[in-house]
Amino acid sequence: MKKILLSFIILSISIFASDKKIPTKDIAIFRIINEVYFLSDVINFKSDLQKLDCLLGGAFLNETLKIQYKKQLINGNSNISEIKNNHLEIIKVIKIKKLEKHFENHKNLYSKIQINKHIKQNKKVCGLLNSEDLTTRLVNLLKIEFFLQERFLVSNIEGENLKQVQLVNNVLKFINTISAKISHNVYY
Repeated sequence: MKKILLSFIILSISIFASDKKIPTKDIAIFRIINEVYFLSDVINFKSDLQKLDCLLGGAFLNETLKIQYKKQLINGNSNISEIKNNHLEIIKVIKIKKLEKHFENHKNLYSKIQINKHIKQNKKVCGLLNSEDLTTRLVNLLKIEFFLQERFLVSNIEGENLKQVQLVNNVLKFINTISAKISHNVYY
């Protein structure tokens, strides 16, 4: 009994004596199909969206959904009320994750070699010094981006001459159609 009490006192003193914050558990934010995404996943994902924008000098995906990655809206210390206040940003992340799920089985989209060719000149500027820095998540985002550009921007250049607003609306309809096909649950 004395050993348990002594260890409890030592543990309590060490906890209260430290100036550092005790890390809290990660918070589950949403689920798509059988995969649960946590707050840390959302933060890392938004970091990859920022790299995507840097690599391409303005990613079509980010412009269409109006992703706000420059100002970090949520961070690792965010509580539930801060997360709820950023519901629209999380819904945008959910939509992109659903696009990823949709395109997972499309092997013919783009290879890593093709992606490296497209982003070669911007890799160093964006802090991607070697091919290992291209995470699977970032490669998937690049595949989605290239698909959207090929599907919507190229057809626009070839004769449809859509106005920017109409073009964005068409892409949003496409994203929303895929998003509606794949269910999700939000946990906050």
